[in-house]
Amino acid sequence: MRQLVIIAMLGFLLTGSTLATEAEKIIIGESFQLSSDVLDEERTLLVSLPENYETSTERYPVLYLLDARSNFHHTTGTLRTLSRVGRLPEMIVISLVNTDRTRDLTPSPFTPDPDDEDGAPANMASAGGADNLLDFFQQELFPHVEKTYRTVPYRVLIGHSFGGLFAVHALVNRPQSFNAYVAISPSLWWEDGELVDQAEELFNSGKSLGPRTLFMSLADEGGDMYAQYRRFEELLRYAAPEGLTWEAMMMEGDDHGSVTLRSTYHGLQTVYPRWRMPNFAEGFGAMQAHYEDLSQRYGYEIPLPEGTVNQMGYRLLGQEKFDEAIQAFQFNTEHYPESANVYDSLGDGFDAAGKHEEAFKSYGRACELAEKTEHPNLEVYCGNRDRLREKLQEP
Repeated sequence: MRQLVIIAMLGFLLTGSTLATEAEKIIIGESFQLSSDVLDEERTLLVSLPENYETSTERYPVLYLLDARSNFHHTTGTLRTLSRVGRLPEMIVISLVNTDRTRDLTPSPFTPDPDDEDGAPANMASAGGADNLLDFFQQELFPHVEKTYRTVPYRVLIGHSFGGLFAVHALVNRPQSFNAYVAISPSLWWEDGELVDQAEELFNSGKSLGPRTLFMSLADEGGDMYAQYRRFEELLRYAAPEGLTWEAMMMEGDDHGSVTLRSTYHGLQTVYPRWRMPNFAEGFGAMQAHYEDLSQRYGYEIPLPEGTVNQMGYRLLGQEKFDEAIQAFQFNTEHYPESANVYDSLGDGFDAAGKHEEAFKSYGRACELAEKTEHPNLEVYCGNRDRLREKLQEP
């Protein structure tokens, strides 16, 4: 069963001297349950789709996020903000809600201190199920997500603390699971740094991990947490395998709980370091070359985004370069033929150029598509059509 994940906000309406309040539900995602044979339990996942997912045919990379209850809200907000300003692609976010966190995220059983008379803490009794969770991802969750949603073959994993440990474990032991890994304050102290030992053996073998990206961070933390982090960082510095792009960052001023915010921001920027589009002044050809380069880097076709092309079209329109603006808008109608907005923008281009009959046809197409999809801008698009109809009927 799917459920909406919402934030209830108050909208304030002024009527004369009376202040009325009305609750508005802001939907940030939905949840669904997936019955797992691998884990022998039902798992809950939270999903956030790109803003225009329902009105487009685009496909998107997938961000898999651990510790959903703690990280879903701030991660989706960061991603949406950065994608809106062109620093990241829009992404589908799939976030796993915990059942037995220690079991799922630790790679091996916990060995108690022989000098500790109490033995292993109760919450460590189930430790060592990380490979089982990776099986769940590979055998059940990936196929479900890729069947249900419009995806491209690029996956990013973000984990914090034990989740960061899990991310490094996946990179070292099953690097093909994800294309990029963000390990936030990873608990590499686990079992006296055995995962760092495994990484050292792998790196010294000369085996390539293929094109993979790792971002790793650490808060103001000491002891074994700091020691093993530094040990792994030094290993990366001097023996990182071919094909692995990595960055490590100390988050001074943050503690173990707050470190997720800045780390998510910097981690996503590390995964997509050159996503930002060149200056519009460099022209349409530079835009096309930029996205061709991105396609080669990430291994799947990345088309020029509708919104980016639209921005260039309106910039050209403001410079009264009408033919070039119309060319940009027509590019969008060819590549995004089901989008009402691209036809409305083309109508604006024709209208500004004095080509009113062509503008009327474009506005009409925008209105038709908006009615078909119940687009929120339906009234605007149809209003533009009606305005041009009246202009064409003037004597």
